[in-house]
Amino acid sequence: MEEKFWTGPDMVFLNTPGTNDLIALHQSDDGEPRGAGGGILHFGFELQNKSELEDAIRQVVAAGGTLEKQGEFMPGMPFAYVADPDGYKIEL
Repeated sequence: MEEKFWTGPDMVFLNTPGTNDLIALHQSDDGEPRGAGGGILHFGFELQNKSELEDAIRQVVAAGGTLEKQGEFMPGMPFAYVADPDGYKIEL
């Protein structure tokens, strides 16, 4: 059974009790990007050790992907958006 919690009228997070998995669903407004596949803008994965972000980016690039954007959501919370060789966006 899944637990869910709402963060607003357009977003819900789903997870399995007792685990660290998480699926975020966000309802986009008309005119907002929806992703090349028609509904998935990107997938996200949280690294257990944030100091491994640069290595994860290098691995994506070495596999034929690209770094799209990198920064911090807030101090101490780094992120990177990469694309796999097929163009699917991935948040790390």
